[in-house]
Amino acid sequence: MEKTREQKLIEWVKTNRRPKFKDLLLFYLNTYGVMISKYLDSQGRLVNSKIYNEVGLSRDIFSKMTSKDEYFPDKINVCKIAFALHLNLGQTNYLLGRVGYVLSDCIEFDIIFVRYVNNGCYDVNRLDEELYKNGFKTFLAKE
Repeated sequence: MEKTREQKLIEWVKTNRRPKFKDLLLFYLNTYGVMISKYLDSQGRLVNSKIYNEVGLSRDIFSKMTSKDEYFPDKINVCKIAFALHLNLGQTNYLLGRVGYVLSDCIEFDIIFVRYVNNGCYDVNRLDEELYKNGFKTFLAKE
């Protein structure tokens, strides 16, 4: 199995070798939109409209998220995409990190969201019910 760019960079840091500029550039060019596209491609069964409709995103926001590098989505919209793609916690954190967010064990919304992801429960209605009970905006609420 071939190592990912991220694994190669970590290996270079551990061995104090300097990565080639080309490799660093490719690593950092994996923008948020590129990562969504990769996850979509790896799950070939999914259609874009199914993804954004499943979690209550508008087509306009989804389009901005996947095609405009200068667009920085809200944390909840990143979580919505990760949830719709059924990403595990590591993949979700990586996706969030591409736009400067993290999941925290000190924020109640994050705790609820992480519990559903860790348990592999990607039922948006069940998540919404719990978010609503705890006073948070639900995924399917109209923006």
